[in-house]
Amino acid sequence: MFFLLMNPYKIITIISSVVLFSCSFKKPNFSVTTPQGWIRKDSVSNENEKCVKMHAPVFDTVPQFVENIGVYIVNFPSLNIYMDRVLADSKETAKFFEEEGRGIFKTNKFTAKWEQHSFVFKKSTEEFQQKVYFISDYGNIYMIVCTARKNGIKKLQKTIDEVMKSFVIL
Repeated sequence: MFFLLMNPYKIITIISSVVLFSCSFKKPNFSVTTPQGWIRKDSVSNENEKCVKMHAPVFDTVPQFVENIGVYIVNFPSLNIYMDRVLADSKETAKFFEEEGRGIFKTNKFTAKWEQHSFVFKKSTEEFQQKVYFISDYGNIYMIVCTARKNGIKKLQKTIDEVMKSFVIL
């Protein structure tokens, strides 16, 4: 018991391995509309959960970053612990990381918590901005990750709102 109290990451691991399957009462699934003109790819995660990746159109044949939105499902019993864990992991993998805000997004279908930040990957010089929405439902966390170039979330917000309003947990 003493070891667990001194090592919070071990507690998270134990909680997730013990509680994951007992707290999820329904198979996670969702639907979401792709913004007009965007490209969509449906796939399955390593945990065998549905995920959707969408990105703005690409007009160049040279590989480059393009604004994107991804929807992922994670089985985890606590939204707040998971959000803190994702934020800590993001800080650890970046050479620059700045939190820019947190808030609540509500529709008539759900309430989401969001967190926004700017970062530079350790092996990059380009700065990016992300706004991540978290929705908890029966032990499943739906994570909508919106990524843009530096200061690009504000320009992308109308498209993000369109995606968020179309999101439905099935």
